[in-house]
Amino acid sequence: MQDDVAHVGQVYLWSRVGATSVLVSAALGGAGGTGASYLPSVSDDATKVAYSSSATNLLAGPVTGSHAYLRDLTAGTTVLLDRTPAGAVADGDVFEVDLAGGGSRVALTSSATDLTGAPVHSAFRQLYVRDLATGATRLTSRTAAGGPGNGYADTPSNTGSWGPALTGDGALVAFASQSTDLVPAAPSWSNAYVARAG
Repeated sequence: MQDDVAHVGQVYLWSRVGATSVLVSAALGGAGGTGASYLPSVSDDATKVAYSSSATNLLAGPVTGSHAYLRDLTAGTTVLLDRTPAGAVADGDVFEVDLAGGGSRVALTSSATDLTGAPVHSAFRQLYVRDLATGATRLTSRTAAGGPGNGYADTPSNTGSWGPALTGDGALVAFASQSTDLVPAAPSWSNAYVARAG
């Protein structure tokens, strides 16, 4: 196991069977990331781990800000999850990630505006689901008209939507939101929702 040479928080996967730990937030050379990595989510077969990180050295090229990554422990590869349709790094930070147990989709909360084909302009964090097979990303915290949820500006954090939890097959995602326009006649701000992820 590589030492935490960067002296920042890293993500590890510990196996109860072999009582061993593997560094998940690893750079190309095998050392730890240069920034804090956190909130890991593991597939049911423990071969893939999604996580957030502010490290700049997890990919071949430098990436700044807090972003979402997927580590394939079998292949020893790391890919960026919050990408634009053209494959570029998204223009906002990622706050949370949740990987479906089967490894088919990942849900993430982000302040980015360019994760989908149409720009999403919002002062609040929005919830997205990315299909790992097709690479398509869908705005999930959306209104009936397809726009982003309106959040709730009176709270200090202006959180918007948070706490994604995908079903094992990635078909549904549960989340919390302060938005009042995700469903008709929402009772008030800060409610729990379930939406189709695909």
